[in-house]
Amino acid sequence: GQVSASESLIAYAQDYIQVNTSIESNNITLQAQNSIDTTPAVIISASSLNLISNRFGTNSVPLNLNATSLHINRLSGSINILESLGIGTSILLRGPPEFGSIQYNSSNNLTLDTAENGIFTAEGASISANSLYLYAYSSIGTDYLPLYIDVNSLELAYSQNSSIYIESYDSLTIRGTISAPQGDISLVSAQGNMDIDATVEASQGSILLRADNGQMSAFGTMRANSDYGTITFKAGYDLEMGGSYEASFMDFDPHTDGDLTISTVTEVSGDTTWSATGNINISANVTVNSGWAKFFADALDAAGTFDDGTGSFNQTAGTIHTPDDNIYIDGSGATVINNLTVDSGDGQSHIYIGNVTGNHTMTSITINGTVDSSITDGNIIINAGTGSIDTNDQSITAGSGTITLIADTIDLGTTADKISTTGSIVLKPTTTSCTIG
Repeated sequence: GQVSASESLIAYAQDYIQVNTSIESNNITLQAQNSIDTTPAVIISASSLNLISNRFGTNSVPLNLNATSLHINRLSGSINILESLGIGTSILLRGPPEFGSIQYNSSNNLTLDTAENGIFTAEGASISANSLYLYAYSSIGTDYLPLYIDVNSLELAYSQNSSIYIESYDSLTIRGTISAPQGDISLVSAQGNMDIDATVEASQGSILLRADNGQMSAFGTMRANSDYGTITFKAGYDLEMGGSYEASFMDFDPHTDGDLTISTVTEVSGDTTWSATGNINISANVTVNSGWAKFFADALDAAGTFDDGTGSFNQTAGTIHTPDDNIYIDGSGATVINNLTVDSGDGQSHIYIGNVTGNHTMTSITINGTVDSSITDGNIIINAGTGSIDTNDQSITAGSGTITLIADTIDLGTTADKISTTGSIVLKPTTTSCTIG
């Protein structure tokens, strides 16, 4: 037999709920302090199914659930998944006896909620769903054993009082909000790509985003602790980003091959070093508040050492602006600069292009926009080594700072008066006895 209700079915019990026949409704809520059980072959079906208890079925008789959106709310204790098993399109999750077992469809949207503790998976187990939502009082996963998931999208993860450690073996898509107000956040795609367009917040800790063997796109709003927290990006291949980022320090660790691209308006708070084994491509405004902006193309090889091969800095549009600190740009090959601006209320800020790290060689530097340190009277140093500099009739101004152009070939265009300072202008070749021209 089967019990059906067209709109809603709600049942509350002080101790337990025992379901002995299949039930179906558009919305079902079952709440019992101790347990929710069924007899074998019973199915609970709903578009929206909300189960609130401490134990959900048993290992011998799992709850058989058929729902578009499934919400499991454990009233006390952890949600600890010891075993997961795929049976066709169905997923069986088993916990310890005090949690029980549930079976549901992998296309379901799944919410796991525990008000008093954390959410964990054992080695070899994972949580599957279409969209996954996680609420926990304490930790979601641990630093030595993250929560393993296999989902189309991670829509929300919230740890009220601890940290979040989540890993997907394949590609990982993240939307919505990932928040750990009192801890750290680590999001890892072990073998696939990572696609983030979300709010990621660890206001008292740090954030790690890692796609060891894939590409990464990291858009949205990301905040770590502004005094000591870091945001670290580790991508095996290309990384594209844009949005708002706040941390004491933001760093990039490209360890295989790939370019770094900033394609939408980006605002950062804190010292930031963008680095890529390949090119750095910028086509939007980038502002770094309360810190330096460093851009190092051709930065690291697999051994972690600086290269001097291929990988150039290409700023085709937008303005890089640091209100409080210096701009540093380095790389190999042909370099293209659009607009660079520094200013500082409490001292000089400078612009350095080329030969910043001491082991890169720019074959050419082309200026297609304004390079300006006049507000802070900072120095501007543009160093192409034995290569060429083409100012392209663009404005280079330093207030009373020194402007230094270093290259064996320097083209000042037809309007050299656009290179202006009340300080010194220095033009010098790298090669001894070379005539600039």
